[in-house]
Amino acid sequence: MATRTISVAGGAANVAATYDENAVPTSSDTVVCRSDGTSGNWTVSANLSVQAVDMRNGSGYSATMTINGGVTLTIGTSTGFKYSDTMTCAGSGIILHSVTQSVTAGSSVGVPWEIRTTNGQVVTLTGTLISNNQWTYLSGGNTSGQWNGGTVQIRSSYWCDGRCSGTTVFLFTGGAGGHTVRGNSAASRNHSNPITWDTGANNYTVDTTTPHFGGNTLTYVSGTMHTLSILLAGTVTFSGAGWSTKLPSISNTTATSGVTFSAAAIDMADETISFSHNLTVSGATSLTLGDTTCLAAATLAHGAIPLNFNGNMDVRASLTLTGSGALNFNGGSVLNVRNGVVLTNASASAININAGSSIVAISGGLSTTLIRSGTSGTQTTINISASATDAFFAGARFTDVAVTGVAAYNYVLSSELGTTLVNTTGVAEFANYAGGGGGPVQSSHGWAG
Repeated sequence: MATRTISVAGGAANVAATYDENAVPTSSDTVVCRSDGTSGNWTVSANLSVQAVDMRNGSGYSATMTINGGVTLTIGTSTGFKYSDTMTCAGSGIILHSVTQSVTAGSSVGVPWEIRTTNGQVVTLTGTLISNNQWTYLSGGNTSGQWNGGTVQIRSSYWCDGRCSGTTVFLFTGGAGGHTVRGNSAASRNHSNPITWDTGANNYTVDTTTPHFGGNTLTYVSGTMHTLSILLAGTVTFSGAGWSTKLPSISNTTATSGVTFSAAAIDMADETISFSHNLTVSGATSLTLGDTTCLAAATLAHGAIPLNFNGNMDVRASLTLTGSGALNFNGGSVLNVRNGVVLTNASASAININAGSSIVAISGGLSTTLIRSGTSGTQTTINISASATDAFFAGARFTDVAVTGVAAYNYVLSSELGTTLVNTTGVAEFANYAGGGGGPVQSSHGWAG
């Protein structure tokens, strides 16, 4: 292995005269700056493979290193890449870390290049690497590339197209202008490094593909995520009380996903949640939700956390609720149990339809909509406020349910599909509305069958 030293004049990386040794580096060579710091600008204008690059040699590099767009600089040994605090990085090319290796950064190095690792390689970072242009991380395939140690500061946009894991903290601070976060549509290509959100007034939105996060902690310092959506590919912990009003819209895409909050009252009334797999919520003392949708058969586990719905809960697929915390529907919110869906309240939590809110459960055709408790013979409770807007049970069936509240709501239009009420109190069958020519049945509260 030989050393190739960038000359005072500098120049193109593939030209022999650029180096004091008058030789172009090969894949077995290390490129270094002069120890007295007098090396000139170094430009990688064609694909180049080297063992390592050391810009911290001696007093360090203080000129400009450029990787041109469409050009890849491949680093192929464990000694990796060493940045100088005083160097300037330019261009829009690619650095490929092709083997497990180290990267040494100072405290103020701004990197505009796409960062790639090959499948399964581990990069150990010392110091803070700052992305002043888009940070693009690609590991290739579904094999995790790891970044351990140090901090990557994202001052601009971010794209995680590969599976990224490890201990390196990704610090989002943003900069002037709008920025984007982009992921990959495959849940297996998720970002699981810890993330700190300290963006202040610098906002981020999703570009093209919503990113997957999973198995990591998102720590809040400042800024907003209201306009950002994320997908859960595992359990994500939201740390910091500031998340209570700054959370992103979230959806889950794997059967192991969940959300853990710091021990605080969390307000997600301005966000949306949708889930198509089991979702576990833990850590908060209370949780306020906006529009929430169950898209596929799932369990929502919330423990003792009260769930306060200020938006609609749209149950489009069979849903099992497990948790002792009450479900409170407030204001104009609606609990909508769709045709053919089974809603199982498997624990002691009460469902409270409060002032201004509604519950709707409808069966049609040969589909059965069923509301039930999780234990045969043990009732679950639905409390309907005297000031609720609506309680519409058309053809729905109830098993082990106690309905309490104003008497005008306490009847149900009979089902065409058999017994409507099993061990259910507080409601009575009103009429079988099938085949009758007398028009709809209507209560004093305006709902019809």
